[in-house]
Amino acid sequence: MRLARRETALTRVGVFVLLCATIVACGDGGGSLPPTSPSSTGSTANTYISFRGDPGSWVSDGEGHEFTLDTATFTIALTTQLARFDVTPTATPTSRWTLEFEPPLNESFQVARTYETQRIGTTGRAGLNFLGNGRSCGASIGSFRIDALEFAGPTIQRLRAVFQQRCNDTQLSAPVRGEVQIITSEPGIRRF
Repeated sequence: MRLARRETALTRVGVFVLLCATIVACGDGGGSLPPTSPSSTGSTANTYISFRGDPGSWVSDGEGHEFTLDTATFTIALTTQLARFDVTPTATPTSRWTLEFEPPLNESFQVARTYETQRIGTTGRAGLNFLGNGRSCGASIGSFRIDALEFAGPTIQRLRAVFQQRCNDTQLSAPVRGEVQIITSEPGIRRF
């Protein structure tokens, strides 16, 4: 009986190590879906957010959405150390999606750098929170990459980034992936 328990414990450790190695080596462990951006769907929008969750993604409920200034209100806070976007769809003003990310403590965003993240406020590491429609992660892991960061003087004029988040509360959920671009000079952009 003791031998059977020991073999079961060793098997569990082996499966856990294999799962962790897969997540580290492969990112999400299951092939990345490219985010759907307005540029790939024929839209001429400059400011947008698009995201799609795999089945089992807690925050997105496995769904995908795309919002532009024509279909939603964007309220932003944007510095070299914090990006926050609140998006309220025009068609369903009672729903709201929020994306926020930050580089590690005492650092600024860098173009082309991929940041491995946890939930904002849990460590000195880079942070990412994506939430909406009353759903958020108590704990999460993920990543984001800044693809474009342009300035007009000291003010950020344009930011484009891709992100991925997985809730990690009691078990690892399926990922939600997305892309955001903000042109701060566009009419209709609101600030916190």
